[in-house]
Amino acid sequence: MGLLLLAAAFANSRAEPVMPVQFEPLALGVWMHTSYLDTEQWGPVASNGLLVTTPWGLLLVDTAWTEKDTRAILDWTESRLGQSVTAAVLTHAHQDKMGGVRALRERGIPSWAHRLSNEAAPGESLLPADHDLVLRDGMQPLAGTMVYYPGPAHTRDNVVVYVPQARLLFGGCTVRPARARTLGNTADADVGYWDRAVNNILTRFPEAETVVPSHGPPGGLGLLEGTIALVDAHRQQE
Repeated sequence: MGLLLLAAAFANSRAEPVMPVQFEPLALGVWMHTSYLDTEQWGPVASNGLLVTTPWGLLLVDTAWTEKDTRAILDWTESRLGQSVTAAVLTHAHQDKMGGVRALRERGIPSWAHRLSNEAAPGESLLPADHDLVLRDGMQPLAGTMVYYPGPAHTRDNVVVYVPQARLLFGGCTVRPARARTLGNTADADVGYWDRAVNNILTRFPEAETVVPSHGPPGGLGLLEGTIALVDAHRQQE
């Protein structure tokens, strides 16, 4: 199994980061941050998140794996963008998404996550977000983005984030990268609903042009279709 396929499997690892956080512009006012965690068996594992400039300030989508690298992200926005992160949304309760909540709290940055994520966080040795998302028809507007809960997939609490002005969808771990040949870590997954959850995303955001998975390079809506195919292949092997 390849490195990217196994990234989510190390959600609870407490190893130290091995590479500095990287930043890549994806659209006007949108950057992807990528942090790495060194693992004894598989080496450095990458995880993506976003920084989004909005009329309400700079929104962070997911922390880095660790507090240290999350602080590096916050420092980078101030030194390179001349902006401070003013809010954060966290897409599920694994270390690659919520490992840096303490760094947010240190700087007084409010954070939001699904109620189920905040309930699960202590059991994953993670701090919960400050606030539960308030979902209506599965959706909550947040700082100019749309946070959507499609139903259980990679985890029962996973949400995705859509940036309308960029037609960009952050699929997180719900969406598998193009090079994936399996669903990766399914320990907390609902494989029975995963394909329906991805179909819900396709129905809700058919205009999306860029799709960003947690553990691989950005692509298009084909990443969603590829994820559905992987779910089907997984079921046939069961």
